[in-house]
Amino acid sequence: VLRGEGGERSMICALCAYEWKTFRIHCPFCGNKDQKQLAYFFSETEKDCRVDVCDKCGKYIKTVDTRQVERPVYPFIEQIATLHLDMMAAERGLKSGVPLWLQH
Repeated sequence: VLRGEGGERSMICALCAYEWKTFRIHCPFCGNKDQKQLAYFFSETEKDCRVDVCDKCGKYIKTVDTRQVERPVYPFIEQIATLHLDMMAAERGLKSGVPLWLQH
């Protein structure tokens, strides 16, 4: 998630809801901090949720910008409600760094 005026980045476990702060610009999977290899995309109709992408390792993670939502954010529900973003990422050849529990 992104929180606060500065958009501080935190990770939230979708299973237990434990939250910890992390670097805003970096890949949580390979540690890449090269801004030229990090990007994001989102659905035009839903700008509060986005997909953060690392070109170095080819993985992505979904992010909710809490500054743009007026509802509670529940990680487990967000994971399911944003499946269309997983599909968009898969179409681009990306792999989820956080696999869905529904997949084998």
